[in-house]
Amino acid sequence: MALPKLEQPTFTLTLPSNKKQIRFRSFTVKEEKLLLIAQASGEREDYINVFKQLITNCCVDPIDVDSLASYDIEYFFLNLRAKSVSNVIKLKITDDYEKEVEVDVKLDDVKVHESTVSNKILLDPVKNIGVKLKYPTFSEIAKLARREDGAVELDDGLDLFISLIDLIWEGDNVHIAKESTDAELKAWIEDFNGEQVKMVEAFLEDLPFVYLDVHYMDSKGEKKTRRITGIDSFFA
Repeated sequence: MALPKLEQPTFTLTLPSNKKQIRFRSFTVKEEKLLLIAQASGEREDYINVFKQLITNCCVDPIDVDSLASYDIEYFFLNLRAKSVSNVIKLKITDDYEKEVEVDVKLDDVKVHESTVSNKILLDPVKNIGVKLKYPTFSEIAKLARREDGAVELDDGLDLFISLIDLIWEGDNVHIAKESTDAELKAWIEDFNGEQVKMVEAFLEDLPFVYLDVHYMDSKGEKKTRRITGIDSFFA
């Protein structure tokens, strides 16, 4: 006789990028082992692959995890971890005195920085020419290079920008980006003037991200606040 199958509770999450509701279950012991292996390796690539695998496994509704924006995956996984293990994690923070402080933080307090720059950029108001952009996936955001001062230039992220183009409009005419070649899109971008380049750079510099403002006492007993960003930081 086959052993009885255990049913896992299901939860609902709203994806921050498109406000779509997704149902998911908590992950099991078998799946938690994958996370422990990634934690042991400490490699970002291993973390990302496990995050994507757990989301795929635990989603009740159909989902294409490779098409999700990077901050969707981060937000989804932190909520999945909160429901599956605990909503409290311990973080080690190095304070201003180079001392390590351990802090308990609640994953329920995680927030998403929403971009203040529209993903619909009007490049030429006279001819009504514009471009609609997508938010980058984990794979795409790896293409984004930054200067030492943290700024982003169009040349740095040209490949990324091409991959983010959803459509281009000209009046009532719409050109779907995937129907054009990368060479055609690159040639189109190379005709941008300085102001149009700045519009694109502003979008790239203000991409949404997941964060948590952690309030703690440092090694001198002083109250401090540290902003934690990036999925890696939550498991440091």
